[in-house]
Amino acid sequence: MTSQPRYEWYQTDGKTTITVYVKNAEADKVKIEFAPKSLVFSYGDQQLVLEPLPTEINTDASSYTVMKMKVEIGLVKKVAGRWQAITGEQEGTVQHISPEPSTSNRRKARKNWDAVTTEILSSEKEKSVSDDPNIGGDVAANEMFAKLYADADEDVKKAMIKSYTESNGTSLSMNWDEVKKARVEPYKSKDDDDKA
Repeated sequence: MTSQPRYEWYQTDGKTTITVYVKNAEADKVKIEFAPKSLVFSYGDQQLVLEPLPTEINTDASSYTVMKMKVEIGLVKKVAGRWQAITGEQEGTVQHISPEPSTSNRRKARKNWDAVTTEILSSEKEKSVSDDPNIGGDVAANEMFAKLYADADEDVKKAMIKSYTESNGTSLSMNWDEVKKARVEPYKSKDDDDKA
């Protein structure tokens, strides 16, 4: 016995996208049949049949993608326009959604967002650890501490080792005069004090 999976759809003038909700679908077991006026989705005991589609689709250009929680199916329309529903014959021509007529004859220049993105990405130079110590996470932090340690005098090195070791990695001091006086206790946040 087959059941119909839950699905949603949305569209542009040139394409209708159908999202079929199937968890952890195995791509090799998903079967999709594209026909000029129909779509059949099958996976295990689940089946979705959409026919007749309102207008013909380009079966060669239509495609699908299997994801973790869903399967997305893209139906490329042979004739651009909007469908009134996902199935059923559509009378007359496909309804085109056109922009409201402007009060001015001047055309607005469209922003080329691809060019803007390319310009921003090319103008951004990659930051180094010296520019921003947060770049690179633990690896960068370890490199920074290694550089500090390598350039330090003997007292600073002793302070760094003693404070880091005794505090279980929660504190790092470079002041030997302060660290040599007593044991360095592990750092406790205010939240830790509230829990105690």
